[in-house]
Amino acid sequence: MPEKRLTTRYDFVRRVRREAGISSRTSRRLRAAFTITELVTTMLVVVIIVSALGVALVGGVRGWQVAYNRTYSDVVTGGYIARKTFDTLVRRASRQYSDVDDAGRWLEVYHFEGGGSTPVIDSYVRLYLDGAELKLEYGSLIPERKALGTKTVCTNVSSCFFKTDFRSAQMILELDNGLQRATVTSSAVMHSRE
Repeated sequence: MPEKRLTTRYDFVRRVRREAGISSRTSRRLRAAFTITELVTTMLVVVIIVSALGVALVGGVRGWQVAYNRTYSDVVTGGYIARKTFDTLVRRASRQYSDVDDAGRWLEVYHFEGGGSTPVIDSYVRLYLDGAELKLEYGSLIPERKALGTKTVCTNVSSCFFKTDFRSAQMILELDNGLQRATVTSSAVMHSRE
């Protein structure tokens, strides 16, 4: 009897299964499984994706750390504090009296602290560089000049220059912590009329 011609792929697969003795139930289980090549390929794709995400996260964390250090480093905060301190002290100072070193290494301004009927200059504040620190010395002038205390305004100072011009004072402060440098320039007008 002539062999029947197979019309579809399905007929061919059924015939091969029948000849090999594979039942349809066993063949369904064989078709449902993955080959080792498919598993290895899938795992390789997952490893590549996870590695790329890891690199992106590490880069993001490094970028965030650099931005944080630039914003909140001791150079930036020290410069901000020095500027605010200088501005506050000079604006409260008497515009009649101020003193600055010829080389611009220190600045001294005078204040009216007492509340008497006739204003008298009775206190002083001196800003000066001591090593790598900008310091502030404050004291009284009555009955005699007496230092009452010293405070450190900021650290990591590489240079500082003061200048006065009639009723205003200027400060040029350079800060350097080895990783970051900043130059702070501040100017303020002495407002007190007495």
